[in-house]
Amino acid sequence: MKPIHTLPVLILAGSLAFTGCDNKPTVADGPGKPAAQVSEADAIANFKKEVEGIVKWEEDSKKTTPPNDPAAGMAMMTAMIAKFQAVSTNGLPADLKGPWGEFTGVLGELGTLVKGMPKISKDKPDDGMKAMMEMLPKMMELQTKVEPIVKKLSEVGKKYGLDALDKVGPGK
Repeated sequence: MKPIHTLPVLILAGSLAFTGCDNKPTVADGPGKPAAQVSEADAIANFKKEVEGIVKWEEDSKKTTPPNDPAAGMAMMTAMIAKFQAVSTNGLPADLKGPWGEFTGVLGELGTLVKGMPKISKDKPDDGMKAMMEMLPKMMELQTKVEPIVKKLSEVGKKYGLDALDKVGPGK
């Protein structure tokens, strides 16, 4: 490659690198629209609203999900994972954003595990029980992995007035 052709690429790469150095949090106003600035306080307030909404949704869903229908329970879990993963972290302080990313990462692993599980029929409970028993070791591993993260989220949640973080995680 001739040096003259390399120069425009270097200039473009440099300008992209420098325009990406502005660490001000942004949030898109919609597809194709420019991003608007978000203050840390607004980011925390938005995060709180989103998490509280999911916790409320989960509580309501538990009331309407038949306890002896494993397929319905798995569908609810899959929906909950997607909701938690969709929570915006733009503008959050690092001590909150980090553990939340770890938490949703473990949830992603759980989602992958659940997706790989065969369909469970309430008409064949033995098949469902067998599938659950096969998943149990991996689920226990994920629970062990997520417990310290949930504890960290709870602690940092107190710092920012995020009581709903005490209600996320296994057994909550």
